[in-house]
Amino acid sequence: MKQLCLKRDEKETTEQELKFLQERIDHFNAPDQSFEHSAIIDSIENIEIRQQLQQQYRKIIQQAKTDFYMLSLQTAEEQRTRARLNYDNEVNKMYSIHHNAFDFT
Repeated sequence: MKQLCLKRDEKETTEQELKFLQERIDHFNAPDQSFEHSAIIDSIENIEIRQQLQQQYRKIIQQAKTDFYMLSLQTAEEQRTRARLNYDNEVNKMYSIHHNAFDFT
């Protein structure tokens, strides 16, 4: 029974973590002003080159953020699935033990 409670807690925790991560991703996908400017890029005098580099810089930052969030989300979903399976297995084991105990009476 103790193992079942631990598995249930693990399952609920991973579900909450996944939900929290999804909320954080939504928050972090908002434009981030701290990445808008680079001192090195801002120091370039040629306006065309500076604008091109700023655009490339923003794209790279956005892609890195997207990749990180997708990997984080995938990992959290895998942990949730694993926790659900562990919990379901523990429930099935408990029912099996309970059912077998009644077969012997």
